[in-house]
Amino acid sequence: MQRDEHEDYPHSSVREALINAIIHRDYQIIGSEIHIDMYPDRVEITSPGGMPDGSKIQALDVSTIPSMRRNMIISDVFGRLRIMERRGSGLSRIIDGYNDVEVKPAFYSESSYFRVTLPNKNYSVQDTAVSSFIHPRVMLSPSEEKVLELIAFNPAITGERIAENLDVSLRHAKRLLAELKEKGAIQRIGSAKSGHWEILINMPGQKNQYMSR
Repeated sequence: MQRDEHEDYPHSSVREALINAIIHRDYQIIGSEIHIDMYPDRVEITSPGGMPDGSKIQALDVSTIPSMRRNMIISDVFGRLRIMERRGSGLSRIIDGYNDVEVKPAFYSESSYFRVTLPNKNYSVQDTAVSSFIHPRVMLSPSEEKVLELIAFNPAITGERIAENLDVSLRHAKRLLAELKEKGAIQRIGSAKSGHWEILINMPGQKNQYMSR
């Protein structure tokens, strides 16, 4: 007869994502602000300004990204207050909060913004408890959503064209396709040369977003 806690979002991951948004945002973008958007299946924390070196985090290995601080004074103050550690390990600590589940945080950046998506650890459990005939939702990263948009526009699109449109390596584009196939979001019809892709879930923005057919 004891309360059993099942948190939707790891406290450490939310804390690190918010700290990173405050410390690393671009304060020179006038009129911008940090946005925290909450959905049933995820929380998205978006801050102004992309990667300091202009790279796109979705094309990088998060575990190998060196510490890059846009605002040295704010970082130093947070470090002295022990709100953050001086070494650049914030992204790794965000991921560590999800070590006990399959779903993982997603990172996405453009030149004008940086977004961290934290999935709800209990979302699929909640769906099953509410109704046994509701299919679990498919958690997609922003990069995977863009791949779906490209496929919807051109089902015969190649991995090379996807890599070109996303400005990532061919290897990374193939990994995105493999992840979408593993999640049951797409399937390949026909051969690699003459075949095409078929989308198996509702596209972003449609009713019952990301619900499997």
